[in-house]
Amino acid sequence: ILGTAFLMRKRYMSLYFELESLKAKKSKVSVTDDTVKKIESVIAYLKENFKEELSREGLAAKVDMHYDYFGKLFKVYTGKKINDYINELRVQYAAELLIINKMSVTEIAFDSGFESLSTFYRIFQKLLGVSPKHYKEIQDKTDDKGMV
Repeated sequence: ILGTAFLMRKRYMSLYFELESLKAKKSKVSVTDDTVKKIESVIAYLKENFKEELSREGLAAKVDMHYDYFGKLFKVYTGKKINDYINELRVQYAAELLIINKMSVTEIAFDSGFESLSTFYRIFQKLLGVSPKHYKEIQDKTDDKGMV
């Protein structure tokens, strides 16, 4: 029984590593000059429209590509997933509004393109390391001391 178990485990491990190798080969994506132009056009579009409701599928359709392939190319080119990139743009904008605007955190969250307050708080905290309210307090204290 132990011999059979050992042999089965050896075969399983062999198949597992072969499958992982095939997945790695399949997922390799190369970025060509044509795809760079497409990705750059999407990045420009995102910088102008990050407050809108956006989807990987819609962005891929703008450059006439399949959304899975486009998502892989975007990640290879930018090092970030599309949603992560969009969220970074939104948090950057929200952080600026927290400093210069007297809007409430809730108003800023929705103005920045987030669909829920909890998502805004979670992503803001993840990217900047503090909550939006704490960020605003820190910036207000810095401004009061004459440091910017």
